[in-house]
Amino acid sequence: MSRATYVIRDGKLVLKSEAVPLRSSGPYVQSDYLPDLRHPRTGKIMDSKSQFRAVTKAHGCVEVGNEVQRDTRRYDAGDIKSDIARTFSELGG
Repeated sequence: MSRATYVIRDGKLVLKSEAVPLRSSGPYVQSDYLPDLRHPRTGKIMDSKSQFRAVTKAHGCVEVGNEVQRDTRRYDAGDIKSDIARTFSELGG
């Protein structure tokens, strides 16, 4: 036995199978605007995604997406502690 699924249309509950789909407020538009961002290769501040990508490509670089980068390396806590201690001693801390 399956349960009925309802959606709200004009303030009333309506069976989902009988409901008229909602219309979007307009087409999806992806803006070229980018809040001021300094390009890591040139140091130039840009506000255009297409310009940023063109400069990146022109310098032989690759734009990386926003996927999570996984670090698979394992670290020994003793090595980290000795590295930190050595750094402090070299900096006079």
